[in-house]
Amino acid sequence: MRGAMNPTTDDRMAALRTAVARMGDGLVAFDAGWRYTFANERAAELLGRPGAASLVGRHVWDEFPERVGSVFHRACEQAMATQRPATIEDPFEPRGRWFETRLYPATDGLTVLFTDITARRRSQDALRDSERDFRELAELVPAIIYRAALDAHSSTLYISPRVADLGYPVDLWTGDPHAFARAIHPDDRARVLSAVSDAVARRGELDIAYRMRDAAGNWHHFRDIARVIEPADGRAPFTLGVMVDTTELERTTQALLESRRGLSALTRELLSQEQRTSQRVAQAMHDRLGQTLAGARFNADVALAEIGPEMPGHARVLRVSRALEDAMSEVRDVLAELRPPLLEAQGLAAALDNEVAVRGDTGAAVDVLLEVHGELQGVRWPPSVEYNAFMIAREAIANAVRHAGASLVRVVLQGTPSGFEIAVIDDGRGLPPEVRAGRPGHLGIVGMLERASGIGAAIEMRASADGGTVVRLTWPDAAA
Repeated sequence: MRGAMNPTTDDRMAALRTAVARMGDGLVAFDAGWRYTFANERAAELLGRPGAASLVGRHVWDEFPERVGSVFHRACEQAMATQRPATIEDPFEPRGRWFETRLYPATDGLTVLFTDITARRRSQDALRDSERDFRELAELVPAIIYRAALDAHSSTLYISPRVADLGYPVDLWTGDPHAFARAIHPDDRARVLSAVSDAVARRGELDIAYRMRDAAGNWHHFRDIARVIEPADGRAPFTLGVMVDTTELERTTQALLESRRGLSALTRELLSQEQRTSQRVAQAMHDRLGQTLAGARFNADVALAEIGPEMPGHARVLRVSRALEDAMSEVRDVLAELRPPLLEAQGLAAALDNEVAVRGDTGAAVDVLLEVHGELQGVRWPPSVEYNAFMIAREAIANAVRHAGASLVRVVLQGTPSGFEIAVIDDGRGLPPEVRAGRPGHLGIVGMLERASGIGAAIEMRASADGGTVVRLTWPDAAA
C-alpha cells in the first residue's frame, strides 16, 4: 500500500509534459546534428508552424535557412562549442517578432527556451525614439533642458549641450552631484534648494528665479521651470525642467526701471516747478495786474461820477468801466485756476469743497456732490501731493461736466494721515478706452496720468456699473 502511493516514472513524465504544454514560453531541443528532438505547442505557435509534431525530426537550419548567420545561429554554435549557457535577444524576422532566448547546451544537444518580448521591445524602441527626439529638441531649444534625480542634491541625470553656453562641459555637470548647488549665487542658494525640495516632496511644479555663475565667474539671471515626472513604465521618477537665461531681459528691465525712476524724478521736478511758477504768476497777477485793473476801474467810476449821465462821453466811459470789471472777474478766475482757493491754508478737503460749491454756483444742469469719509478735519498731506491731487480731481470733474453728459458727479474723499483716495464718479456716457488710456490727443488725461506718476500715486479710469466713469486716485500707491 505504501509503495502504491509513490508516483511512477510514467506519472512524473506525464506531469512534466503537462507542465511543458502549459508553458507560455517556447521550448525546443536539438540533437548534436541540429535536428529537433522536442518542441512544445507554444514553440510551434511562436515559430509559425502548424504543430509541435511538424518540427520534430526537422533540421533547424533547413527549416529556417534565413536564420543562418543570425545572432541566434552564432549563439547556438558558441554555446555548443563552449558548453556554457547563454541568453540573447534577437529578432525573428519571419514572424516580425523579438525573442529572449536562453540556451542550455549538453554534449548530445541543445535545449532552447524562448519568450516573446515583442511588446517590450516595441516599448523600448518607442522610448528610445522618444529619447532621441527629446535630445534633438533639447539641442535646438535656446535654453538649458535638464533631468534631475529626486535626491538630496538634485543630481543631474541629463543636461542639454546648451550648458556649454555657460562654459561647462556636459560630463562635468552630470558627473558632479553638487554642480548645480555650487553654481547658484550664495544669496539665492538656500531659497532655491528649499523650493526644489518642496516641489519634490509634493510631486509638484517649480517656477523660480535665481542667479547662477558661469565657468568664467560671471553671474547670469535664470528662470527655472520644472515639474516632477513619474513615468508610467515604472521607471524612477525624476525632475524635468528648463532653465532660461534672462540676463539680458533683467538688464533691460533694470534699465527701464532706472529710466522710469529718472522720468519720475523729472516729472516731480517739473510739477514742483509748475506749482512754484503758478504761485509766482498768481502772486504777480494779484499784486500787479489785479491792482492795476482795480485802479483803472476806480478811476473810470470817478470819471463817470464827475461827468454825469447826460454829459458827452459818459456811455464810452461806462463801457470801459464794465470792460474793466469783466477783466477783473477773468483775473479772479485765472487766479483760482493757478492757486486753488483754500488749498494752501486749509488743505485738500476744504479746496475740494470750494471747487464743488463753485461748480454748483454756475447754474449748470449737473449736480456735483462731495462726500468726505473718515475724520479728516485738520489732516494734511505734503503740499505737492495735495496740489496735484486737487488738479487731477478738478480735471476729472471738468471732464464729467463738459464731456460725459452726466447728470450727477460724486466726488468721494477718504483717507488717513498716511494716505488718501479720491474717486470721481459720474453717471454719464463714459470715456472711450483710448481716452482712458491717455493716448495722444487727450492732453487732459495725459496730464492726470503724469501728475499721478509724479507724486507716486496710482490712478485708475474705468467704466462704472451703471455705464458712467470712475476716476480713482490712490496715494500712496501701495503697488509702487
